[in-house]
Amino acid sequence: LIFLISKRSSAAGWSVQEVREFGKGIVAAIRKSVFQEIKEGSLYLFRKKDIRLSVLIIFLLWSALGAVYSVLIAFVQKTLQSATKDLGLLIVFLGLGLFAGSVVYGKFGQKYSHYKTIFVSLMISGITLMLFAVGISRYPKFGLAATLSFILGGLVAPIMIAFNTVIHNVSENGMMGKVFSSLEIVMHLGFILFMFLSSLLAEKFSQQAILISVGIFLTVLGIVYSVVNRKLKWLS
Repeated sequence: LIFLISKRSSAAGWSVQEVREFGKGIVAAIRKSVFQEIKEGSLYLFRKKDIRLSVLIIFLLWSALGAVYSVLIAFVQKTLQSATKDLGLLIVFLGLGLFAGSVVYGKFGQKYSHYKTIFVSLMISGITLMLFAVGISRYPKFGLAATLSFILGGLVAPIMIAFNTVIHNVSENGMMGKVFSSLEIVMHLGFILFMFLSSLLAEKFSQQAILISVGIFLTVLGIVYSVVNRKLKWLS
C-alpha cells in the first residue's frame, strides 16, 4: 500500500533537478551503513533516561516471556492431557484478551500515567501467571485455563501499548526508525537468552516451578517500579 502512494506532480512531470535530488537521496541512503544506523539508534536509547528505563522494562518483560514460552506448551499439554487442541484454543483466548485489552486501554488509557499502567499491569500479570500455574495443576479444567489466558492477554496489551506510546512521545522524529529497530534487537535478545536459560533449568526443575518463578519475578518487578515511581516525579 505504501508503494501505491505517489507524489502529486505537475502535468509536465518531474524536472531534471527533482530527478537529480531524488537520485542523490537514494545514493546517500544506500551508502550509509546499516550497522551505523543500529549504532546511532542504540546510543540514542541509552542517552535519554526515560527511554533507558523503558528499554530496561521491555527487556525484562520479553525475557520473562522467553522463559515462559519454552515450558508453557509442555506444561499445558501435560496438565490438560491434550496434544494440540486445548493449546490452540488457549492461544485463541490469549489473543482475544490482547484484543480486548487493546480496545479498553485505547479508550481509557490516556487518563493514567503510562508508566503506572506498565507497573500495575506487570504486577497483576505476574499474579495471574502464578494463578495459572497453580490453578490448572490442581483443577485441570479448560474453562479455568481459558479464563486466565484471556485475563493475561488483557494485561499484557496495555504494557506494550503504553511502552510504544512512551517511545513515540520522547523520541525525535528523525530517530524514530532507528529507535524501534534497536528496540527489536533488545526485545528479541532477551527473549532468546531466557528461552535458552529456561530450557536448561527445565531439566532440573518442574515446569510449574519455572512458571511460578517468572510470575513472582513480574510481580516483584511491578511492585519495585511502583515504589520507584513515587520518588521519580518525571515518570508521571
